[in-house]
Amino acid sequence: MALPDGTIFGLPIVMDTSDESIKVGDKLLLEYKGEKIAVMEVTEKYLPNKPLEAKKCYGTSSIEHPGVQMISICTARQVPMELLSDQTASIL
Repeated sequence: MALPDGTIFGLPIVMDTSDESIKVGDKLLLEYKGEKIAVMEVTEKYLPNKPLEAKKCYGTSSIEHPGVQMISICTARQVPMELLSDQTASIL
């Protein structure tokens, strides 16, 4: 996605989870429809402020905005994740 002047408009990848066992440095296997699609390394862990996240990403916290709706209702709990050992992650 790009702004009208051509500047790349990127958004951070934020995964919401209630799994307290996940920690910085862990590698997670992400799956979609039963297919392994990516390995993600956890680089930061924090409690989200979803209205602030929406405002910073989309310039609004209005629930009428589709991006704000996504932030408000979607969580990573809907994305199957599996904590990987270093050995498993290196062979994927």
